[in-house]
Amino acid sequence: MFLVEIAGLKILFTGDYSREDDRHLISAEVPQGIKIDVLITESTYGIASHIPRAERETALMKSITGILNRGGRVLMPVFALGRAQELLLILDDYWARHPEYQRIPIYYASNLARKCMVVYQTYVSAMNDNIKRLFRERMAEAEEAGNVDKGGPGNCRVIRSLKSLERVDDVGGCVGLASPGVLQSGVSRELLERWAPNDRNGVVITGYSVEGTMAKQIMNEPDSIPAIMASRSTAGIGRRGPGVDGEAERPMIPRRCSVQEYSFAAHVDGQENQSFIEEVAAPVVILVHGEKHNMMRLKSKLLSLNNDKTVKTKIFSPQNTEELRIPFKVEKTAKVVGQLAQIPPPKSSDQDDERLITGVLVQNDFKMSLMAPEDLREYAGLTTTTIMCKQNLTLSAAGLDLIKWALEGTFGAIEEMERRPSQR
Repeated sequence: MFLVEIAGLKILFTGDYSREDDRHLISAEVPQGIKIDVLITESTYGIASHIPRAERETALMKSITGILNRGGRVLMPVFALGRAQELLLILDDYWARHPEYQRIPIYYASNLARKCMVVYQTYVSAMNDNIKRLFRERMAEAEEAGNVDKGGPGNCRVIRSLKSLERVDDVGGCVGLASPGVLQSGVSRELLERWAPNDRNGVVITGYSVEGTMAKQIMNEPDSIPAIMASRSTAGIGRRGPGVDGEAERPMIPRRCSVQEYSFAAHVDGQENQSFIEEVAAPVVILVHGEKHNMMRLKSKLLSLNNDKTVKTKIFSPQNTEELRIPFKVEKTAKVVGQLAQIPPPKSSDQDDERLITGVLVQNDFKMSLMAPEDLREYAGLTTTTIMCKQNLTLSAAGLDLIKWALEGTFGAIEEMERRPSQR
């Protein structure tokens, strides 16, 4: 999350966030002791709720082992950062507790995810207690084996990192985690095209599926999928389908594998998002990063909560590239510095104290300072010039009181001097 302050206005931008305790990261926290004026938050899942974590993990492993037990191969399309590491930890833990599956390989095919693992190993202190414990255990095991480089939470015991799909053994069951998670291209798409025709195989979707992507389309269990990675001579290719975006028609691959979905996406669900928004209590909330339908359902839910509020929360759900103009009134505070800061302020109980602090008000960007003219050079970097002016006026009809009144109205305070004997 990012907290941005501009002219005293505090804006909190969440980005994608999760309030769920998982196996490697701590949950997002609400900023404490800070009054947020504008909250910009994601709305990916709208008002939908996640199934409890323990139930999801159980269902996920039941699905994976079911595919393996029928002699199939499991494809898990994953995003390289975050969810890939989480799923690796879930699989590593399950394989460690079930020796009967330890002969079945788990492949981890993502160059970017492999690079991200170095970051995880470097910043173990920023992760949760589970990873810190696992790190200590793995490092102790590595030291006993005399190979410290193999320690750390990123080095799972039963998972093989692949640099090339040529090393994947397609004989017998296996589990393959591959990016990208949307199945549009790359390693995950190549494995999909390779494994889709076999009804013993299965695809397990674990992340959020964006509309218009293969990950979203395959959840509808189509009879066939277009081949974009495989050559036209690949075995199992059937009829050809229409082209995409003006391209030549593509060969179609029969889809006989099973397809199941279990959400392990790194996004809050509707209830978690609503609770976070209420706890932050910003007077202005801007919903972003969500499909229109989900975003509008969350907006309606948040607006319904205004019925019990004296001060209504303003909720916005702008379209892409739409400009928002929101007026704000913010109190401006000037900091007294230099000589003026040495003057003790009047006590609150001293109501008769009418002392005034006078000085020069200087604004630099959005910061304001009050200082004596003599301090301008030191505290504001400004130079000062004193101008001495003498003026003689001949007045005949006006009295001194009228003259004094006119001068005070023009120049403020004036100093009266006694007339010297030589002056007339």
